[in-house]
Amino acid sequence: MTHDFRNFRALTDLAPQKDYNWYTTELLRWTRPDGQESEGILFKPEDFDPGKLYPLIVYIYEKGADNLHTFIHPTASEGPLNIPWYVSHGYLVLFPELHYKTGHTGQGASEGWYRQCSFWRNDPTWTCGIWGCRD
Repeated sequence: MTHDFRNFRALTDLAPQKDYNWYTTELLRWTRPDGQESEGILFKPEDFDPGKLYPLIVYIYEKGADNLHTFIHPTASEGPLNIPWYVSHGYLVLFPELHYKTGHTGQGASEGWYRQCSFWRNDPTWTCGIWGCRD
C-alpha cells in the first residue's frame, strides 16, 4: 500500500513459491542397448549437488524431450507425476523417450530403461523407481 508512490508497505506475506526447491532441466542423450540413440530430460533441484546421491524416478510416458523448457505447475496430481513436488523433496526425475512396439509398452520400458538404471550410478545403495507403465 502507498500514499505517495515512493514508500510502500506490504499488505500480505503470501509467497507459496518459497516452499519449493525449484527444478532445473538438462537434456541427456545416450545409446540404448539395441544401438539406437535416445534422449530424455533430467529434472534436478535448483540446489543440485553432483557429489550427493539422489533417488531417481524414471517417468515413462511416450516422448518427453519436447518438454525441456516447459514450466510445470506444482499442483496436486491426479495421474501424471507431479515432477516439481518430487524434485522439491529430494528426488531426480528422468523423463526419457519411450521406444516400444504397439501393445508392449512395459517391455519397451524395461528393455530401454529399468535394466539401464545401473548405468546412472554404480552404487548398490542407490535407488531407482519407474512410474507410468501399465502392462
